[in-house]
Amino acid sequence: MPETLVLIIDGQPLPEIYVSPEATVLPLGETGLNLYAGVGTWHEAYRITTAGSSATMSGMIEGLETLLEARPELRFVHLLGTATPALVAAVDAILTERETRNYYTHALLEARPRAQGESMSDYLASVQTEFAGSTSLRCSVALDGGLMYNPLTRRMENHSSAWKLSAERPTRPIGEAPYRVRNGPLRGMGDLTFDANLVGSSGRFAALRTFDARTGIYVAHWPTLAPQGSDFGEVQRREVIDRAATAGYNAAMDYLGEDVPVDTVTGHLLETAALAMEAYIEGRVRAALGANASGVRVQLNREENILSTEHLEFVVSVIPLGYIKYLDVRVNFANPVLMPQGERTEVTAPIPSPDTSQPA
Repeated sequence: MPETLVLIIDGQPLPEIYVSPEATVLPLGETGLNLYAGVGTWHEAYRITTAGSSATMSGMIEGLETLLEARPELRFVHLLGTATPALVAAVDAILTERETRNYYTHALLEARPRAQGESMSDYLASVQTEFAGSTSLRCSVALDGGLMYNPLTRRMENHSSAWKLSAERPTRPIGEAPYRVRNGPLRGMGDLTFDANLVGSSGRFAALRTFDARTGIYVAHWPTLAPQGSDFGEVQRREVIDRAATAGYNAAMDYLGEDVPVDTVTGHLLETAALAMEAYIEGRVRAALGANASGVRVQLNREENILSTEHLEFVVSVIPLGYIKYLDVRVNFANPVLMPQGERTEVTAPIPSPDTSQPA
């Protein structure tokens, strides 16, 4: 008669499997492993421990360089595996060098997982210490995440927050903050291993969080490792400026080899031609950005002696959107009888602002 096989992977039971005792080979779910007749008997339990795949730093860098050589159209690259400061520096060097070839993208890397028995605060402090000397305008490091649904294995698994961030980001406009609350909670999430809401900060790192008055899991922050005060400190600004750079370069290329009228005394481009070029490139960049920026300005260097240099320089300036990261809600009592007619006064008790390193 058929027997029942109960398969438990990473502590999570899969649906029961009914098999005939005469079966010679039995696939163990979607693990890629098979159970062969003769290796055991029914009504016994067996434990199999496997090691996950790993990659060397040199292998990861070689793979990244191979990927980028083809100049694919990528908003960002998610590198699987535990990041180190050395890996961040190597990835940053590659992406920065690609800028000189007019190719723009950024990278999301994974901090080490939180260790068993390690508090969330100690974990954050440890990661902050590890990457204290790392700076990059194109690299972000994500903290540990928690349980999330893996559509490949169809199971809930523990992963870095980078897994959920990288899956969600392509579905959002480039100018939208990843921590926008009105997008609603992330789907397919379980308990968090690191919750920025409980710690009060995510430091310089991308992370997930809960809200006291909301159900579900949300994005806490997705900064780059840029120095404090940089215009490229958040992922949405990084992506907007990258889109503008690509659009501006492609638009300017329309003038490569073009003959243009110049002033017969100075050799400078005529003002009418300069205005037309600026309007054309500005229009192309505006179209590429859409509603992801507040405005665009293009300025052509009018002091260039084109007859001598055969060169033109355009400066594309993007006015970004504003983002609400910090909120103060002031609450007080008011007695309308004591308020003068036509006037309203308040005596306020301020609620402390959130940690300046984390969005509210």
